[in-house]
Formats: sequence, structure tokens, C-alpha cells
Amino acid sequence: MNDFILNFGKSELLILLAMLPTFVIGFIIYKKDIIEKEPFLLLLKLFLFGVLSTGVALFLEIYMQKIFAFSQETNFLSILFRSFIIIALCEELIKWLFTYVITWRGKNFNYTYDAIVYSVFIALGFATMENIMVILFNNVSLLTSLLRGLITVPAHAFFAILSGYYLGLAKSYFARGWNRKAKKNICLSIILPILMHGLFDFLLFTDNTVSIVLVTIFIIYLYFSSYVKVSEASRKSKKITEK
Repeated sequence: MNDFILNFGKSELLILLAMLPTFVIGFIIYKKDIIEKEPFLLLLKLFLFGVLSTGVALFLEIYMQKIFAFSQETNFLSILFRSFIIIALCEELIKWLFTYVITWRGKNFNYTYDAIVYSVFIALGFATMENIMVILFNNVSLLTSLLRGLITVPAHAFFAILSGYYLGLAKSYFARGWNRKAKKNICLSIILPILMHGLFDFLLFTDNTVSIVLVTIFIIYLYFSSYVKVSEASRKSKKITEK
């Protein structure tokens, strides 16, 4: 009876903690869209497709792990490959593809900052579902749930901010017919989040004193750089018009 009382609502509480950063980050990103707010139904659609992208990415990761079985070993090269190729590449590419397909030709994508909103809401759907799955299928503690809320969910949002920043520039350049600059920024919107995500996971998986210090510095950097990127993109957001 005591165990029932102590455990009642524990999963619900952990899930709530897992979702709390989503609401906070989503509100901040939405609030920074100062020129023209994106439709609620579009944001909900992006979030739900972000949830769906979790399953797609997980399927790809499992498939790749079977092909590249060595990636599950604990040596330096295996951790490096798993971090950058199996996890970062799969997750960031899937999130980018969902964002691009849903929004690129949409009538609402008419300011450069919009791409950050779109990318982040996809990422929040992904990160929230990922957190819920970890809680439901693993016996995680309250501390672990809090740490994932403070680190994992924001990290996905930070990678999305980076992706959206360059995706917005790419859309603007395409509209003006500056295809070379547009393609360069498309590439940056894909490659940079993969590299940042890969580095983040690599430091976490390495799990030694040096890596813990480095990942702490890296997380602080992500918070700071994301704030700067969002503030800059919000302040300088330009209407996307043809030349």
C-alpha cells in the first residue's frame, strides 16, 4: 500500500517535467516572432510531425546499428561514429526534411525568422516524444528527468535554432534569385546542426571527467549562442520577397 501511494502519479509527474521545457521554449520562440505570428494550427501540425519524426529517426537508427554493429562498442572511433552518423545525422536530417517539406512552399513562410519558429516546433515535438519514451520504457529518477528537461530538450531546440537561422536566409536568397548563396545556406542549415549534435552526444557518451567539463561548457555555449541567434534573427527578420 505504501509503495502504491509513493509511486502513484510518479510517471505522470516525470512526463509533466519532460514537457515543461517544451512549453517554456515554445513560448519564448513564439514571443520573439514580433512581426507576424504564425498560425496556431500550423505550429500544432509542426509539433505533431516532430513527434512523428521521433519514430522515423528511431527506425533509421536501429537499422543503421544493425548494419554498423561496431558502433555499439565503447572505443573512441565507435563512439564517434555512433554520435555523428547514427544519431546526429539521422535525427537532424529527419527533422530538417520534415521542416522543409511542410513549410518551404507555404504562404506563411514570408519572413526569415519564421524558419526558426518552424524548426524549433518540429524539434520540440521530437524532443518531447523522445523524453516521454525514455520515461515510460526506463526506470528514470526524478533527477534524471530534470536533467533531461534542462539539457536534452533545450539542446534539440538549440540545434533547431541554428538550422532555422540558415534556412530562413536560404529562403530569402532563393526568392531573390541568388541561388548560389541560397544553396550554401541550405547546406549550412543541415550540416551545422549535425556537427553540433554529434559533438554534444560524443561528449556525453565519452563520460569521463574531461568530457563532463567540456559538455558543461558546451551547454552554456549553446544557451548563450542560441539566445544571440534568436535575438538577432528576431530583430533583423526581413520579409521574403522576390527581387
